Amino acid sequence: MPAGLPEASVKPAIFLWSWLAQSLTDAAAYNVQHLRQLQAPVSWQQYRGSADFWNRTLRNWQSEASGVVEAGSYAPCATNTWAPCHSYLTTADGPRRECPDWAE
Repeated sequence: MPAGLPEASVKPAIFLWSWLAQSLTDAAAYNVQHLRQLQAPVSWQQYRGSADFWNRTLRNWQSEASGVVEAGSYAPCATNTWAPCHSYLTTADGPRRECPDWAE
């Protein structure tokens, strides 16, 4: 991490930069579609207020959220592979995830 950059600001910055990049590329695609239909292109500011922008944004966030939920049901096992770990073992050190036989 660059010196002087607080760790707490990294994730929001990445989020904002990726959202900006998504909005620019989606606006370009939106304008290409408009030009093919012989309609006038819109500015980036106008695009951000469009239903297309918010529809694409919310679909992207929904897919990211479902990916996080799915990833939560996977855990690294002793073989450094990611495998579904739905059962737990209780050991002297406390509960730990049990890897399925095929992952070992």
